[in-house]
Amino acid sequence: MPLYQDIHLKNSNDNSIHIVLWEIDENDDVVCKKLISTPEWLVKDKSLRQRQQITYLHCIEFLLDKHNTCTEWQIAKTEYGKPFLVENENHISVSHTKNIVASAFSSIEIGIDIQYFSEKINKVRHKFLNNNELEFIFDNDITKLTLAWAIKEACYKLVQIKGIPLKKINIKAFDLTTKYVNITINQQKVKAEFTLYDDFCMAVAWFE
Repeated sequence: MPLYQDIHLKNSNDNSIHIVLWEIDENDDVVCKKLISTPEWLVKDKSLRQRQQITYLHCIEFLLDKHNTCTEWQIAKTEYGKPFLVENENHISVSHTKNIVASAFSSIEIGIDIQYFSEKINKVRHKFLNNNELEFIFDNDITKLTLAWAIKEACYKLVQIKGIPLKKINIKAFDLTTKYVNITINQQKVKAEFTLYDDFCMAVAWFE
């Protein structure tokens, strides 16, 4: 199970965020040696979804080891489905798409999302973009549409407002030459940083 990328970044408020991207290898048996107990929500079959979940648990252990955070750890989920570290003041966020898993670790609240580029997103753009966003994110711009989706999903994981429509997560106009995007959610200011890869994109969000 190869490490795809190990990323250290500082957000706009100079807070550290550590991100790892891991590529799933179906031939590897992953064991999290310091995980106290297997989470009850872990899929029990041999599907890709189970391998994604096991891989992001492994990523979290990798991050905790790097930061000397704890010798043993336990993970649970909030009522909104967001994973968190039990009895640990640090924050995590996870995402997966096809064979890539992303995990983020920070002392501040964060949300992360990764999405593969696909022509299919053009058919559902009206489900997650509001009228203002449709003015600067045009039809058939697959890169920008997918990035907008990833940004909104990262923000959704960050704010944990049950049932909030993605259209209510308001992205300000941006272009692909900048790495930061400004967002407002119920008058709350959020900022996101994005990275573009050949086949997918990644966005990580935090409160301003």
